[in-house]
Amino acid sequence: MLNTLSSRATFYDVIGYLVPGVIAVVIGWLWILFFDRDFAMWCVRLVAQHGVYAAFFLVAGGYVTGHLVNSMSSLLLEKLTLKKHFATAKQWYTRVVEKYPEKAKRIEENVLNEFDVEVNELTAFDMRIRMEESMPNATITGFSFLSFYGMNRTMALLLWLGSLPMAMLASDKYIGCCAFGVGSAVFIVFFVAGLFFCYQYIRFVEYYYDFLGSTLLRSDARQLACKHGK
Repeated sequence: MLNTLSSRATFYDVIGYLVPGVIAVVIGWLWILFFDRDFAMWCVRLVAQHGVYAAFFLVAGGYVTGHLVNSMSSLLLEKLTLKKHFATAKQWYTRVVEKYPEKAKRIEENVLNEFDVEVNELTAFDMRIRMEESMPNATITGFSFLSFYGMNRTMALLLWLGSLPMAMLASDKYIGCCAFGVGSAVFIVFFVAGLFFCYQYIRFVEYYYDFLGSTLLRSDARQLACKHGK
């Protein structure tokens, strides 16, 4: 169990926090480069001079920054902008009822037997705990979906935040219509890339709920035995 917990924690730390955090640091540097080129280049020289120590602090700073941008993307995209489209346990079950009525009936019976609640009252937390208790070996797979949907959500926000400085920097060497054209093209590329990661984010949310829900197709014999006093 400890190995499972440590594996999924390490995986989420890298995918969910470190990778987006390092990219956020790079985008922050681009903003600095846009407003103060001399200071930005001084930062580059400082990193080059200190080598391994600078790399350590960049990774550590990226990890901390990853926590911040992850929370920001959760607030802006998950809880505000895409709230109506964000999958929930209830929305997932509604989709199952529409597409797989026989499976929905089995899930309803298992949930009622094991949780003493109607399936519409089940939460994602209930589903996750159920998966960890009845299928511990599947936890890493479920956590992988969770990690990737968090990473894609954060990457979408970072690309949108980085689209403006990249457009400005790309058009800096041009004048007139050329500058506008180059800047617009770069802005569109970053914006579309953000849309792609946003789409991937929504997909992995659905994968996550589908995986959690698939564990409900199995009846947990241990829980049923305890409930009936066997």
